[in-house]
Amino acid sequence: MSKSKQASWMPGETVAANVRAILPAMIAEYYEAGRKAAARGKSGEELHRFRLKTKRIRYTLELFRGASGPPFGKWLDGLRPIQNALGDINDCVTVRGLLSARALKRAAGFFDKRERKKSKEFQAYWKSEFDKPGAEASWLQYVEKMRVKGA
Repeated sequence: MSKSKQASWMPGETVAANVRAILPAMIAEYYEAGRKAAARGKSGEELHRFRLKTKRIRYTLELFRGASGPPFGKWLDGLRPIQNALGDINDCVTVRGLLSARALKRAAGFFDKRERKKSKEFQAYWKSEFDKPGAEASWLQYVEKMRVKGA
């Protein structure tokens, strides 16, 4: 999430008011970045940046898991396969960078194939499960009306 668009916590407001003010923009930016990352031909570095965004939003949202109801937990759980696939892709990129030229020559095919496979898995999951028609709007509507238990 870019710093310029990031909303700040409002100390004088309730937790619920802060959540409703901050999360919609954060989620909208995440979906925008995800659609770009799910486009074919993205580099390992581009996918790694999206992986970091996924981790950030997941860990931020984890703070509200127990206080926000089942739909929230379901959406949050949906981030895990994205993070895992992107982590596998990053592992391939990282290992290739650690190998000697000779070892890389022998292992490059394996890592290239695995990276392509995981990229396709990520793209398919993103499009069919996480970003299916209406998913973003539904999620945004939920967080805009969200009530945080105990707040």
